[in-house]
Amino acid sequence: MESKHGILRTGVVGRAPRVAGDDVASHPPARAMLTAEFADASWKDALLFRLNGEELTGGRFASSHDDQAGCRVEYRVSVPLLKTGRNFIAVAARNGVKLPDSIVTISAMRLKIGYT
Repeated sequence: MESKHGILRTGVVGRAPRVAGDDVASHPPARAMLTAEFADASWKDALLFRLNGEELTGGRFASSHDDQAGCRVEYRVSVPLLKTGRNFIAVAARNGVKLPDSIVTISAMRLKIGYT
């Protein structure tokens, strides 16, 4: 996912679906984790992630596995936020934060669901 028209601006949102094939309402998982990787670590404090309209908080940042210039963030997802079928992850620029001059490219987003 690349920011629309070049630079992600405050209030401009990129949105991507992730599918949960399991019936999470009838069989709630023990845990869920959203991981997003992006190419420029200078964006780590400027990005805001939402799952199904709810802001995710408490993200852990680390260097990307294959690119030391990149960054990844992991969020523990509250299981009640998950839906069976399409779950929408929204990415936006935070209000009140100086945005980097570079273009942000989200190279991967994974939603892992665990039952044990």
